[in-house]
Amino acid sequence: MPDSPGAYTRGQTLEVTQQWVNQWRNYLPKDQFRIEGDEGESVDDGDGLPDKGWNRKNILGWLKEKGVETGTTYLTKSAALALVERTLNPPSPEITEEVIQEAIIDENNGDE
Repeated sequence: MPDSPGAYTRGQTLEVTQQWVNQWRNYLPKDQFRIEGDEGESVDDGDGLPDKGWNRKNILGWLKEKGVETGTTYLTKSAALALVERTLNPPSPEITEEVIQEAIIDENNGDE
């Protein structure tokens, strides 16, 4: 299997995996490559969360609906999906001595 989309002989049929096609899809112009049996990229599985099957406009709409600031510059589909990922999985807050002390105080107040 080729490591890149350019490792082929013109006119020769080459069998590759669906994973390979998905990885190199953006580099395979339709006017130069004929892809048979392509299952396509993932599509919305009905869970209401943006994925590669969503278009950029719908992803940005979802972010706006959730109140996520997208900035004033152009946001690509990949960048929007990265923003979705950060929105769904925010980084954990840093645990500091102050946070631990607040948790201990809150725990002690609940016992009374």
